[in-house]
Amino acid sequence: MANMACDSRRAPGAVCHPSRSVQLAWLAALSAAGHSTRNWVPVLEQPTGLVRDRRLPNRLFAAADAQRHCGSCQGRQVKVSRRGLPEVALLGGLTVLSVLRPRTAPGPSADLLAEEGAAKEGVQAAKGSTREKLQQALRKLSIVQAQLEAANGDQQDYPLPKYLEDASTSGKIMLAVTGASGVGKSSLVNSLRKVRDNDPDAAQTGIKETTMEPSMYSFRADQGILNQRFYRSFEEGMELRPKEQVVLHNVSEKVDGCQAEVISTKHEKVKVRLDGGSVLDVDLTQVAGKPLDVVAWDLPGAGTPKFPQATYLKRMGIRYFDVAILVTSSRFTEAELMLAQELQRFEVPYFMVRNKVDVDIESEIVKEEESLIDDDGEEHELTSVQRAAVAKQTIQCIKDYFRIEYGLEKVYCVSARRKLRKDYDFPSLECDILEAIRIQRG
Repeated sequence: MANMACDSRRAPGAVCHPSRSVQLAWLAALSAAGHSTRNWVPVLEQPTGLVRDRRLPNRLFAAADAQRHCGSCQGRQVKVSRRGLPEVALLGGLTVLSVLRPRTAPGPSADLLAEEGAAKEGVQAAKGSTREKLQQALRKLSIVQAQLEAANGDQQDYPLPKYLEDASTSGKIMLAVTGASGVGKSSLVNSLRKVRDNDPDAAQTGIKETTMEPSMYSFRADQGILNQRFYRSFEEGMELRPKEQVVLHNVSEKVDGCQAEVISTKHEKVKVRLDGGSVLDVDLTQVAGKPLDVVAWDLPGAGTPKFPQATYLKRMGIRYFDVAILVTSSRFTEAELMLAQELQRFEVPYFMVRNKVDVDIESEIVKEEESLIDDDGEEHELTSVQRAAVAKQTIQCIKDYFRIEYGLEKVYCVSARRKLRKDYDFPSLECDILEAIRIQRG
């Protein structure tokens, strides 16, 4: 397998590197950094039920789990934006989201809809002013409405697939994992979710193609992705129902940042049950928000008779995902490269992943050890230092192959095996996926 890294053919392909500023409040850094908390997060309002009548500022709560740093992301600096909010802070804890759909999803964005409302108000205000100001306001409204028409047309061309309706409309953070048969997609889904292949909620794995239809798998609530949990800030107009999960704050050092189940609500009081079974009565102001699920979709590979590449992006609704992960265990197919180009065109963050590198490394180690057999037939094993050197060389050879063969400058070399999740590029893959999610929802 590793010998393929020395081939010299070239094919097109590129990896999307999103670079837009992140506008998320991270619930583990702001209070510690001493920055201002006088900022608000926009939310969609719901008019019924027990609601909050006081707006909640973005705070980074000193929860117990908020103090756990992600080992694979340590060393990254916290960048502070003009609003005084950290832009990059990969820490354990909770993250508040400002939007409930990916930035790159088809259709008009919340910002564009708000811009149309503001433009209409501007026209009404200009009616009592000069003719020139009215014309300027009308031109601005015309431009915004043209953008809205284009966005609506884009959504008609790329409608939301039926299988994604529930997950997308509920605001779930969605990862798409796709690749050809036998490359280890399902095992990678399990590794990202920190579950064993034989766990009851694991994605089915096997020698034969086991992904014939899209399958959704949730990240476990106690782990999330990279120990990050996302939530939607609880604000004015939002409803609380029994059995819903909420995030608490300003209760106690032990409870702040914990999830709890709503038992009942009455006036400004909420009765909740913690994971351990303890029941608490808290004020409505102590409800920080509602957790959002992170899910991974195990998708059939592109370029097959059942899922041809020409209609794959539209049929699978890839543009509605926060990120896409393209997986191979050898070479990327032409269909996958074309899919990558489409994702780049629509600015959907995607990651090219070379799985099963441990198999290549072990193969090269065996070759090296066989070359050390002396004339008497005595075998010699490589030392740990030598094995590490072979592993490093093999990884570099694979990356060189993808750079020369496909023009891919960024390929993540990983193994989905449980004991190797902290090795190779798996930790950086997780961190970069997390950052892409933050950009998509920022």
